[in-house]
Amino acid sequence: MANLSSFCEQINLSHPNLFRSLFFATIGFGIVSKTYHYLHRFDFRNKVVIVTGASQGIGEAVVKEVASLGAKKIFLVARSLSTLETLCEGINKQYGNVAVPLNFDVSDGQNLAALREKVIGHLIGKEFTSSVEIVPDLVPDVIIHCAGAGTWRFLHENSFQDIENYLKVPYLGAAFVTRLFLPDMIQVNKGHIVFVQSPAAYLPWGGATGYAVSRVAMRGLFEALRMDLSSTKIQVHEVVCGEISDSQYFISNPGSRERFPSIAKIIPSITSESAAKTICSAVQNNQARASSPLMISLLMQCFDHFPSLVRYVVQKTSFTITAGGRAN
Repeated sequence: MANLSSFCEQINLSHPNLFRSLFFATIGFGIVSKTYHYLHRFDFRNKVVIVTGASQGIGEAVVKEVASLGAKKIFLVARSLSTLETLCEGINKQYGNVAVPLNFDVSDGQNLAALREKVIGHLIGKEFTSSVEIVPDLVPDVIIHCAGAGTWRFLHENSFQDIENYLKVPYLGAAFVTRLFLPDMIQVNKGHIVFVQSPAAYLPWGGATGYAVSRVAMRGLFEALRMDLSSTKIQVHEVVCGEISDSQYFISNPGSRERFPSIAKIIPSITSESAAKTICSAVQNNQARASSPLMISLLMQCFDHFPSLVRYVVQKTSFTITAGGRAN
């Protein structure tokens, strides 16, 4: 305290004046920061966007949200071509010829190279060849990874093939698609890459081992890419979403919902439309991390400050294995 008093005397500031100055400096910094982000707000109008997992759920909602924000071209990537075509037909009737269905399995790295060729070919209006010069207009402005899968099971409840499949989507799918377009994005020095995540990426719960591992791996990809691209103008985002009330996930993966930790009951579910708005807002506002609903944000903040306590609560309310191998 004596040193602080001496310092204040040297700069001719009393304690109240010092704290008042710090307070107003903090407020000023906040205003400048908000103003900067507002002036540099990303605009989806006339942009090229790629959405994986676009045939249903969050992916479908993101496509509709991006279309409403004025995107020039939206490439919908998924394995279900007929569903994509139906979705594109509705969007194109409402917003013009902006949506393009692309039937690809993002986890199939051997055949994924054709995805880049299809995107560029569509943008130039002719078949892609290696002689095409890569200019900014031929590079996606935003890639949003929504593809996800995986039934919630204990590790020993899965076959070896099941365990491999958990890593294929979302982790390998996101890594493959990003790898495919990243050289072009680096060349023109622009773009946004968005990873749509589960809270399991930060706090795995019992009975969903393979699912959690894949999400943790994708979180690692997000963190590593942020570091790799920190000296470029390419932005990397992670958006953590809670349970989606209108999702078909639990219908497609029976037995998974019952494995939610009971603490999750305090977290309200959100609609895929709400999730899509959060995702697009994160891009518009250049947020590295975003989450929805609010309770997810609060839970993650608690985990940042009190990790042992939060882990203990989740552990005590999780679906776990007891002696003799019984699930509890």
